[in-house]
Amino acid sequence: MYATTSASLISLLFVIVLSKLYKGGKIEQLEWDVSTVTAGDYSVEFDIPRENYENWYNTVYKKSAGEFE
Repeated sequence: MYATTSASLISLLFVIVLSKLYKGGKIEQLEWDVSTVTAGDYSVEFDIPRENYENWYNTVYKKSAGEFE
């Protein structure tokens, strides 16, 4: 009887410890992922034709009281 009770208790504790380790590992992975967020995770790269860039540069950026000043 004692052997059966001991074996049941040991297996229960083993399952609880494994479950806790699994959940703890998942939380650590999420924390690492959140702490290493970079602009590359949420940015998009696309080509801008030179003509469009020059148009923006001259009409928006360089305008009076614009970002350039």
